[in-house]
Amino acid sequence: MNRFCVAVAMLIKPRLNNKGGAAATHYKLSYGDTFDFDGVPDPDSSASRSGGRFGYTIGGGVEWAFADKWTTKLEYQYFDFGKVRLTDIEGNDARVKIDAHTIKIGLNYKF
Repeated sequence: MNRFCVAVAMLIKPRLNNKGGAAATHYKLSYGDTFDFDGVPDPDSSASRSGGRFGYTIGGGVEWAFADKWTTKLEYQYFDFGKVRLTDIEGNDARVKIDAHTIKIGLNYKF
């Protein structure tokens, strides 16, 4: 009987986790001045850029076992890839921060 009570208590107890490390992404950015004063698109006031970036990721989560082989989890993760500068033909600059926040909700069956 005591073993069963301990097993049930351990089964319900949430498990916390954290993670971090290197990350990589491919991005494609563009911006433009949609219309000039005369209502015509201005091709000189636009810029685009694409490429790959390396960065870092950090996150954490919690997982609960609610049955013998079933768990559910909730995780958060942040990705940061730094800033990229876009410059159009007229010399206008735009700095763009490339980052992402993700939240995952999961249901797991352990075989």
